[in-house]
Amino acid sequence: MATDISPEALNMGKKNAAALGLKDKIDFRLGNLFEPVNGIFDIIVCNPPYISAQDYKELPAGVKIMSRKTPFWPEKADWNFTKN
Repeated sequence: MATDISPEALNMGKKNAAALGLKDKIDFRLGNLFEPVNGIFDIIVCNPPYISAQDYKELPAGVKIMSRKTPFWPEKADWNFTKN
């Protein structure tokens, strides 16, 4: 299962999965972290945003084109990866 808040990222994931012959093995869901999922998992892999808003301003234009238009890392990030 793969989740993302970006429809574009999910579409890219679907294309990559198809290219690797994994199209029918991954369930892609739109939403933030655990919002679109239920259940118990043996392992969870996460790639949260890692570029600060300040660093984003200094990125080359080509990198900005490939990235989301929202800040990558809030100034006061409070990541809580538990779901009750």
